[in-house]
Amino acid sequence: MHENRYWVVGILRVAIIGAGMTPIRRKWDRGSRELALMAIFEALDMAGIGPRDINGIFTVPQGYIIDPEDVDWLATQHLGEYFFTDTKAQAMVEIGGVSSLVALKYAAFEILMGRCNIALVYAAEKQVVREEWNPQRHMYLLYLVNGFYGPLDKRYGIMKPIVYYAMITQRYMYEYGVSREDLAYVPVVLRKHASMNEKAQFRDPITVEDVLKSKVVCPPLHILDCCPTSEGAAALILASEKVAKDLGVDRVYITGIGEHHDPTSFFPVYGSATEFPCARKAMEEALQKSGRKIKDIDVAEVYGPFSGTEVMLYEELGFFRKGEAIQAIKEDRTTIDGEIPINTSGGRLSLGHPPHVTPLAEVYEIFLQLTGRAGQRQVKDAEVGAVHAEHGAVNGSMVMILEKG
Repeated sequence: MHENRYWVVGILRVAIIGAGMTPIRRKWDRGSRELALMAIFEALDMAGIGPRDINGIFTVPQGYIIDPEDVDWLATQHLGEYFFTDTKAQAMVEIGGVSSLVALKYAAFEILMGRCNIALVYAAEKQVVREEWNPQRHMYLLYLVNGFYGPLDKRYGIMKPIVYYAMITQRYMYEYGVSREDLAYVPVVLRKHASMNEKAQFRDPITVEDVLKSKVVCPPLHILDCCPTSEGAAALILASEKVAKDLGVDRVYITGIGEHHDPTSFFPVYGSATEFPCARKAMEEALQKSGRKIKDIDVAEVYGPFSGTEVMLYEELGFFRKGEAIQAIKEDRTTIDGEIPINTSGGRLSLGHPPHVTPLAEVYEIFLQLTGRAGQRQVKDAEVGAVHAEHGAVNGSMVMILEKG
């Protein structure tokens, strides 16, 4: 469908040659290490290599609201010992919800520099769910999570990001005349996609009426407008172009990376609350690096943890003009057979949203799409994909352009 172009440094290209992901669930009866290994071995099997072929290991923390027994600050070292593999690079990366995509960028750069030829990037997330809460064991989590929101806001005991996203959504609805019923179409379309994804947390179809009747969490957002509490793991295997060709496996190339961060920590206190310049700039940079235009993208995964944010990001990333995305969603222009299929995995609202895993889960979906492995939700002739991830309340963003090998 599209002429190939590659993001090149010297004579090297970076390929994704294997991808793995566990089903996403509210609660797994396994620890983060076991979840990670499930995803890693699936990715290794797809790539046709063994653990000792890896010479770079990159990961992220196991989550924020996590039981002490699941915390492993030496995760890459422990995994390297478990696999008994020598590595040239290891790292644990942390920058909020975009962390694992940044880890993927770091791994790609190590390959571009010629230091590694095969690298593993993985993430596994666990949560302390309500029924497991123990004040004596988990009280420190209250201070940890509340501290995300900065020295001013944390005085109010904010424990969930939804209050920020709800304010942003209210303002967007006011500025662009979006009704509460309009917004309900977003989770309906995402659930339709998830119904075809055996790894999605929620697969049962829902209607606009179901969304409107669901519990109000923080006006205007109802519970079906919100990402769930989720656990799971995902892993990717990266390789140099030479290794990928020698192995002869299906591959997807990273052809463009864009990244931008606003001068704010969690809420966009400067400028409009309904504009995310970091997302726009990240997409522009990624497209420029890849030599692509927005019209070249055949399928995209967008990091929308709430329905309102999802709509705004579709516009900020350039898929639709300001104020027009909701109509496009209502007209099925973002569905698998639509004008620009977005979040074919089911998105954060239905696939599920373990934050540190989500960016790799997005890449996993695009990898499946570009290699023709997406089954019922396969986008026809998909050759170019985009992945977007963010941190805070869209205070920073990264975009990757991926192309079929």
